Amino acid sequence: MNTPILYHNLLVLLATVYPVSLPQIATNFIPRSAAKHSNIIYLAGSVFVCAFLLAVSSSLVSLKVSLALEATWLIIAVASAPLLIALELLVGAGIMKLSGVRIGGWAVNSNWVKVSGVGFLLTLALAILEELLFRQLWSGILIVNLGLPVWGYIVISSVAYGFNHLYYGLSTFLQKVSTGTILALLFWYSGGVILVPIIAHTLQNAIILIWGRRA
Repeated sequence: MNTPILYHNLLVLLATVYPVSLPQIATNFIPRSAAKHSNIIYLAGSVFVCAFLLAVSSSLVSLKVSLALEATWLIIAVASAPLLIALELLVGAGIMKLSGVRIGGWAVNSNWVKVSGVGFLLTLALAILEELLFRQLWSGILIVNLGLPVWGYIVISSVAYGFNHLYYGLSTFLQKVSTGTILALLFWYSGGVILVPIIAHTLQNAIILIWGRRA
């Protein structure tokens, strides 16, 4: 690999390691009159930034997207969604136990309670973009271009995926690292079919959002 291509790959990794940072910073400058729409503004900004970074990255690093989804993997993807939620609940409960906090019940993060229809769609769009970035793009860079072993890609991409949720606290970061690992494994063992983690991730978010709307 020549030096310019190496720089392109490293630049893409740096640019996409925390794509929602700018929208998170921008929410601090939202006028008080629009504060009730801050979550929608944040989601819309995150979708825009992730889509922009994906488009630019695709011009620097070629993406080979596989959409050949077999029935078996479709079933696995759908079945993985509730398991991802259960894993995040277990990780959160473990952190609370270690911190000496009494668990009084299960609840959805307050940011995702009573999310509007627009917010619902933006959240699913963001999940799709995250999969294209952290699973598809990063696998191409880390494994194909930089020659890292599969386990290196799984660890690094999962930590980066968790880092993208650090805004919500250490507990959420660790929850997302754990589910990011599962999503990376689904992507790899399906033969790089990006639809597998996309279905699992979007369905996971949809279940949580529906849960929040009913809360």
